[in-house]
Amino acid sequence: MSKLYAHALRALLPALLLSAAIPVGAQIPSGDIRIHYHRPDGIYSGWTVYAFDNTTEANNYNGGPVQVTGTDSYGAYFDVGVTSGANVVGIIIHNPTATGGDQKDPGPNTFVNPAAEGNEYWAISGIAKLYTSVPNLTNPTALLPGYARIHYFRPDGNYSNWTVYAFNDTEEANDYNDGPTFQTGSDSYGAYFDIKLNASPADLGFIVHNVSTGTKDPGSDMHLTQFSNGQGQAWVISGDATVYNSPPSVIPSASIRIHYHRPDGNYAGWTVYAFDNTTENTNNYGGGPVQATGTDSFGAYFDVGITSGATLVGIIIHNPTAAGGDQKDPGPNIYIDQIGRASCRERV
Repeated sequence: MSKLYAHALRALLPALLLSAAIPVGAQIPSGDIRIHYHRPDGIYSGWTVYAFDNTTEANNYNGGPVQVTGTDSYGAYFDVGVTSGANVVGIIIHNPTATGGDQKDPGPNTFVNPAAEGNEYWAISGIAKLYTSVPNLTNPTALLPGYARIHYFRPDGNYSNWTVYAFNDTEEANDYNDGPTFQTGSDSYGAYFDIKLNASPADLGFIVHNVSTGTKDPGSDMHLTQFSNGQGQAWVISGDATVYNSPPSVIPSASIRIHYHRPDGNYAGWTVYAFDNTTENTNNYGGGPVQATGTDSFGAYFDVGITSGATLVGIIIHNPTAAGGDQKDPGPNIYIDQIGRASCRERV
């Protein structure tokens, strides 16, 4: 054997061994899409795929019409028949034979757009998203390249049936009434939704809405316009039309937030005294008792505790340490009588 041949063989050997160690699934049949599915427990017995909308599969949810097609190094995979030019395919991964009855993983419907996204997708148990590239199994919640993440906070903590409809620079299925992006996961901020972007995104339009009630939150279209390396993140708060590019301070449960602006920018000593439907100390006017919670681009803000079912909260903004004695701004009591939910915002 020549030295040159031996050197070339040694150089190729690691790659040959690596390729031999990674199972490769069979070619995806024409007219199908492939759903890869990973379960940390490695148990795929009984798990099936039910497909709807632009599919050629049988409409037989309980029978779990698409059984496991095969396995590879990622887990199991399912080849699902779709119609020609399919752009909305609904997918439910479920186990109709599970102990205790049918079990979905994780629960909400997921949708893909083969016409724009291609014919191969990856799912991870517990995460309600079908990705177009292989997720990092050691950090499965990491945002993947080519996606935007919309973070959504609701004071009531109820995210059931809330979805994101995306438009403009996205490859998501164009099906407003069905969602199509249900909650992907949750974190310390609230729920989040991962949205597939197209190449070189500049404007991702989105609408947060409830597919059960038809309610939009807050109502108007919203836009994410800041991206880096094909990724983007936005934070939104229920009832607030602002799209934040970093996590905003959220209003605690059973509170209202009073935003306060002073042209002189001096907030030292200014406090809020609350009365009527409040949980704050109403016997301590001279002590404040609600100090500034934080500041933002508007000025200072005060989070004020309210009682359950509060319908009227009285507010006095004052400075008990002002030169010459207590100073109110502007003087008369202020009343908030349109609270409408567990938390709200008022600007004064």
